[in-house]
Amino acid sequence: MPASGKRGGGGHNEGGALDFIDAPFGSGTDSKLGKEKLAPSQVIEHHKNKQRNKFNVYNADQQEVKIVQFLNIGMYSHHSESTVPIGEPLFRPNPPVVEFEDFRALRTYETQLFLRNSDNVARRCKVFPPDSQYFEVIPSKNNRDKVAPGMEICYTVRFKPDSRSDYSYDLCVVTERERFIVPVRAIGYHALLDLPDVVDFGKQCPVRYLSKSRRTDREV
Repeated sequence: MPASGKRGGGGHNEGGALDFIDAPFGSGTDSKLGKEKLAPSQVIEHHKNKQRNKFNVYNADQQEVKIVQFLNIGMYSHHSESTVPIGEPLFRPNPPVVEFEDFRALRTYETQLFLRNSDNVARRCKVFPPDSQYFEVIPSKNNRDKVAPGMEICYTVRFKPDSRSDYSYDLCVVTERERFIVPVRAIGYHALLDLPDVVDFGKQCPVRYLSKSRRTDREV
């Protein structure tokens, strides 16, 4: 559930970590993804497009990141000026969307989330632990309080599904200047059958008579 964060006493916080917020603001909660009804051909095309457009680490900087709150950077750092434009986070997430696919129930899956300092001075960044029974975030032992310019910190995102349903959660990340969202999406296994969008019996069907059409379908 969304919860507002709390700050420590007023003034400067250069010596401490980003502990001025206890809970994420606007963080996601566990949910099963709602789906609109699509025609069979649309489902197959969507699946093919997803495979073709699978995330590539080289286009991470082109992905838009959703910022949910701006903070007073001067309260938490001596470096109140930044080379990163307003509207872009100080730390760039890679990947911008954490995805799990074709998973099975009652198993554990892991992937990594990297956060790179895009500024020209050392900055702080942290990921809030998700309030979820399905997702867990584990910081790397090599992470440091301050991250040098151009360097990264790493978190392991662990997923423990209890069914083959779809899952959704929004991780909340806080820097010295803003809070932003990294979506986590888990798409379970779905069988794809090559079914027709429409079964056409033509115009020769007698009234009040059972008509049949036979066709062979295959799994894509």
